[in-house]
Amino acid sequence: MFRYIKLLIAAIWFCTVNNVNAQQHYNSWFRLSVGRTIREHVDIDVELQHRRQNGFGNQYPLSNDLLSSFRSWIHYRYSPSLTFSVSPFAYFAHNKIILHDSDETSETRCEIRLSAASDLHYKLRSKFYLLNRAAAEYRIRGNEPDILRLRNKTGIRWDFAKKVKLQVFDELFVNASGVAASHFFDQNRIGGSVTFDLLPDVSAELGYLRIARMPVNTVALLYDNNFLLNVSYQFK
Repeated sequence: MFRYIKLLIAAIWFCTVNNVNAQQHYNSWFRLSVGRTIREHVDIDVELQHRRQNGFGNQYPLSNDLLSSFRSWIHYRYSPSLTFSVSPFAYFAHNKIILHDSDETSETRCEIRLSAASDLHYKLRSKFYLLNRAAAEYRIRGNEPDILRLRNKTGIRWDFAKKVKLQVFDELFVNASGVAASHFFDQNRIGGSVTFDLLPDVSAELGYLRIARMPVNTVALLYDNNFLLNVSYQFK
């Protein structure tokens, strides 16, 4: 078990220190999730998200707007270890990634997303779980071609203490349609996080993501350093 955790940590370190000459970017992600059980095995929740990025000529991850979004989810708990989810509506407003001075004043773009996902957590041994999340997103982008994007996230969670959970993971995104063949690869995320149960209904997650992405307007890879804070509230 620890061998796999060490391999994932080594992969995070490799991606962080490698490609030192590549374009680097620094972002901060914030998300608030509010959920409620509406009937046996069925939950609903909404997500409010805001992301910020460094400006041109600095590395301050709170400098400029990057993305704001609203997303709704319906979850069906098929079994204690398997959940199916549908997002019937999500609205995203995102700004251009700032690589040049002119990018700071670029127009905000909006899109609608429809999503479906499955979440599996499999107990490997006491306090250790194998996690897998597979999802498909249909991105409606107004005057630009719609994109069907597939994503798969695999990781390991360690229930370190009664109210503390640690996890490391890798998530791959690919574009199945709507882009040129050269942009089949969209991005890959490697990261880790720690989740604290602050109150019976409230939890907070702190984490870091290293992302290698290929924007649709270039074939060069961009590397993101992302610092995240997620807060969840579950009505009982």
